[in-house]
Amino acid sequence: MRTWVNLLGYVLITLAMGAQNDPKVSLPQPSPGVVQLAPGKLDFGIQPVGVASQSKSATLINTGKTRLTISDISASGIDFTQKNTCPSVLAAGQECAITVVFKPAINEPRFGTVIISDSDPSGPHMLLLSGTGQ
Repeated sequence: MRTWVNLLGYVLITLAMGAQNDPKVSLPQPSPGVVQLAPGKLDFGIQPVGVASQSKSATLINTGKTRLTISDISASGIDFTQKNTCPSVLAAGQECAITVVFKPAINEPRFGTVIISDSDPSGPHMLLLSGTGQ
């Protein structure tokens, strides 16, 4: 059996010889994500232009078996702001809250995201945001 490993320590490919000396190749399976966002999107509905909405929250949960390092949480665009209770390291099984406020700048549908940059290899993760300014 022969295994190749890249510089990051991930197994790239394993080659084993079968009973008839025919090569058998097994590719690595993707790592399961450890981050779960509940819900995955927040819709603020119709909101008067220039007036801040009531806040809405999502929960970030570390569903993995090891700690999760969170390097950044930020909202995109000018219409959405976020605050969170997330520490820089979230223990396995722990959760934190991300709270978002929508204050539309113009009179039309608005979209954004909260982007969570973390140590989960399936990231970064996004909380989808929407609302309409009126």
